[in-house]
Amino acid sequence: MFLWLAYAERSDLSGPGWQIVLLILGAIAVTAVLALVPIAVARARSNPWAEQIIGACILWALATAGTATYLIFLQFQTTKEDSLLLKTGYYDPRSAPPPPAWPWALGTVFTLVYAAVFVLAWIRRDKAAAG
Repeated sequence: MFLWLAYAERSDLSGPGWQIVLLILGAIAVTAVLALVPIAVARARSNPWAEQIIGACILWALATAGTATYLIFLQFQTTKEDSLLLKTGYYDPRSAPPPPAWPWALGTVFTLVYAAVFVLAWIRRDKAAAG
């Protein structure tokens, strides 16, 4: 009796494999540092909405890092498929489909949400209490 639990091919982390790992880790690190800035500003300025700002920063960081990870995977997958088609001779650069479009609208929304959270974090307690 043979018991087949799972089968997976060995992953090749040569060249592009390490690039994708390092790019994703870099995107996550940059997102985390950016998310910590409004939190630190809110704490330093005694913002009355510090807890809500922390929650908004965590949600923003998760959404931004997830989107960045997806876009990095998409870019590498498209490059890998194009390279494979080119090597096998099935690729015609004149009739190639366009590369996937970058979600500029989503990036704009993430930027505006970050700006709003940062402005909200900048408000001092005395101004918030007076208004």
